[in-house]
Amino acid sequence: MKKIIISIIITFLGSGIMSAQSVYYVDGAVSSSGNGTSWATAFKTIQEGINAAYGSLTDPASETAQVWVKHGTYYVYVNSDVNTINMLEGVEIYGGFNGTETELLQRDFGTNTTIIDGHQSSESSNQVRHVVTAFGNEVSTDVFESWTNGLLDGFVITGGNVGIGKSKNGAKVTSPAEILNNGDAISGAGILIFKSAPAIHNCVIMDNSAGKGGGMYIMSATGFPSVNNDKASIRNCTFINNHAMMRGGGLAIDLGTEPITEACKFTGNTCDAKGGGVYIDWVCPKPVFINCLFAENYASRAGAIGVDGSSSPYLINCTITNNSSADVGAGLYTGSYNADGTSSNEPTLINCIVSGNTADWGGPVDLRIWHDDYFYASHSILGSGFTSSGEGVSYENPVFADISASDYSLVFGSAGINEGTSSDALDIFGYIPATDINGNPRDANPDMGCYEYILTNISDNPINQDNGFEIYPNPATDVIYILPADVIGTYNLTIYNSIGKVVVSNNFAGQSDISISGFSSGIYYVMIKNDRKKYTEKVIVK
Repeated sequence: MKKIIISIIITFLGSGIMSAQSVYYVDGAVSSSGNGTSWATAFKTIQEGINAAYGSLTDPASETAQVWVKHGTYYVYVNSDVNTINMLEGVEIYGGFNGTETELLQRDFGTNTTIIDGHQSSESSNQVRHVVTAFGNEVSTDVFESWTNGLLDGFVITGGNVGIGKSKNGAKVTSPAEILNNGDAISGAGILIFKSAPAIHNCVIMDNSAGKGGGMYIMSATGFPSVNNDKASIRNCTFINNHAMMRGGGLAIDLGTEPITEACKFTGNTCDAKGGGVYIDWVCPKPVFINCLFAENYASRAGAIGVDGSSSPYLINCTITNNSSADVGAGLYTGSYNADGTSSNEPTLINCIVSGNTADWGGPVDLRIWHDDYFYASHSILGSGFTSSGEGVSYENPVFADISASDYSLVFGSAGINEGTSSDALDIFGYIPATDINGNPRDANPDMGCYEYILTNISDNPINQDNGFEIYPNPATDVIYILPADVIGTYNLTIYNSIGKVVVSNNFAGQSDISISGFSSGIYYVMIKNDRKKYTEKVIVK
């Protein structure tokens, strides 16, 4: 098995543990701003809170101050489309309060929705270009210093619109010099991260539009080819219905940047050219995606993820399905040049599902490899266009719970259950993801995709009482017997263990005996389907 060693250090921000931090309060419903030191004297605007928090710090690189924002809608456009919420180093900005909390852990951002809207008001068509921005610190003329000590947590970010006209060249910004000098101008309508690497957690980024990175744009480099190793943290965020003209409807990553994106959903994002969900370009060595869902995104090419410029994303336990494109590579498009396929710098999939995507053109749908490019995959379910060199690869139907209802969790008996690997994840990422996208625990044999299967009980009684099957003895030790009440022809019998893995599957006719002597002690589930399309479900105990 291919072994790739990568050292990644993840800093978890915003845990709710406070150590003599200053807190500043924001309540958009107040008539005028106070001094921001309590809910009763809150600031009216978020930027006032950020500025005050930053001003309270002696060393923003090592200290933090917090801004607590009461629920409601905060409109960003005041008098110009360049108005923005500007994140600053050392400031942690939290939404989701009801205005009475005295501790951070008391907030509920799921209930107390806090919206940062790029419009001037609910009735206005005026919009800002970037709703939230995070720029590196300018230490001298055109010399910037990146920073990581900052957080945005618990907000809905919407209404950004980088209006760039119809210029395709302007939308792409295709050279390192152009990206460093002008990349911020046409990118990141929802959130623009430029020459910095803060954390964005527990946010919904929706309905934003730009030339590149409609929902979010991340470019943490301060120079090229020399780049810094600061890694932005994107965790538990949803990118939905964002749009880009040229690259990356939901998210675009540029110029040697390596964010760690964990437990995020990319759904319904679009791009007129390449990368409906995500686009990665210009030698981004190892941007990491863990427990992420890419579904229902669309682009002319690379409906879910587009990779160019010798970039090599690493995906672990990701699900890429039900995306579409007009051209090819509706699931994953890779144009990251690696002619011999032996380099560690290649797109890598571990415990992933890339299947069930569609393309109008009809070419390689789930994967499109450009010329001699390569990728590495292990313990993954793959669809059309793949020829993988890794171990544990399956080309079976993963069988999702309900695609029509956008439920991409696995069903009982899916080929992806219990078939992942922990060793590759440990070798590559330095740790094993302990939970899935919903926070459910993963076991030592993780499932493929972003969801870990959660076993639900199957009834001990037949769904159709006239199916006429009897299974005995129960409990059993070495053998179980299947006895049809009448002659019904051939039937299929499948036995699953307690974690949903198939341990027996075969066709039988008449009375049959099934050896279970090799089974471990425990509970097993039996599904019988006869040729009349009737089903029986029973539980047996070994």
